[in-house]
Formats: sequence, structure tokens, C-alpha cells
Amino acid sequence: MLNVLERKRRGMEPQKRNEEKLTIKNGPFVIHNVPHVVRSHPGPNGEKHQLKLSVAYRIAAICEYMKEKGISEFDYDSHTSYEEINNKLTRQ
Repeated sequence: MLNVLERKRRGMEPQKRNEEKLTIKNGPFVIHNVPHVVRSHPGPNGEKHQLKLSVAYRIAAICEYMKEKGISEFDYDSHTSYEEINNKLTRQ
């Protein structure tokens, strides 16, 4: 496997990852249209999809917002239009 610097030196494009939008459940919360990376090979437990760390971080902020507002379903694609969620993502 070539590292990033070697790929840049050779002028190679970064590998594109296929993504699918799936619905996830986190306790009582349901979040629709969550982007998942499609794995080229199943994981050790047979998983075919994987969350990026940045997506998992956003899901945590969304779930916190859902708990505060008493809602059970949310569309991941709309999270950027909620100032309260954005504040949770940028807090120190």
C-alpha cells in the first residue's frame, strides 16, 4: 500500500471510496441518510459499511440535540441548518 506522499510524488489520485446513505438507530434515536463508507472487504465481524470519525462526531451532536428537544427521528442531511447542532460541533 502506497502512502500519501508517495501517491502525490507519482501524481496518483487519492482512492475514491464508495458511500451509501443508511438509517441508523442509536438507542431511542433514529437518524436517516447517514453516510457510510462501503468496505472493500467485510470487517472482522462481517460489517460491510463503516462510519467516518467525522460522521460519528456529528451523530453524537445530533443525538444530544434530539435528546434535548425530545425528538426520535432526524435527517442527517439537514443537520447543517440547525444552529444548535453546529454550536455543539464547534464548542471547545
